Amino acid sequence: MVERATIERFIHSIGNFSRFQDRVPLRMSQGEPCVLNYLYCHDSAQPSQISVAMRVSTARITTILNGLEKRGLVVRQPDETDRRKINVCLTEQGKAHVAQNWEEMMEVLSEILTRLGPEDTAELLRILNRLTEICDQLPT
Repeated sequence: MVERATIERFIHSIGNFSRFQDRVPLRMSQGEPCVLNYLYCHDSAQPSQISVAMRVSTARITTILNGLEKRGLVVRQPDETDRRKINVCLTEQGKAHVAQNWEEMMEVLSEILTRLGPEDTAELLRILNRLTEICDQLPT
């Protein structure tokens, strides 16, 4: 069993690492970048699909989509095969926004990983992959 102090240091370290997000000015509310990235990778999706993928309520997705739609980043369209369903997709402005944020994040991460060095970067990636494997094996 891992000592409590080790677990507390782990939690503290994860919290400290999240400060790097302040270096990338996303200019977005919580959840919006995830929705935009999901749509960027999937072309279009129904709000319920986004809700399941992000593990948040459909009400939260609706709120996020409303904000993104007001800013012209997404558009809702009736499904071509079932007009009762709504598909959400990125506008051209939304695609450009995701691409710009991606480039800003790449610059910050490039600086971080350059300073970390190739050996430590490889070790970090190995450990992150291992953490992902372990989390996937945990009961839900």
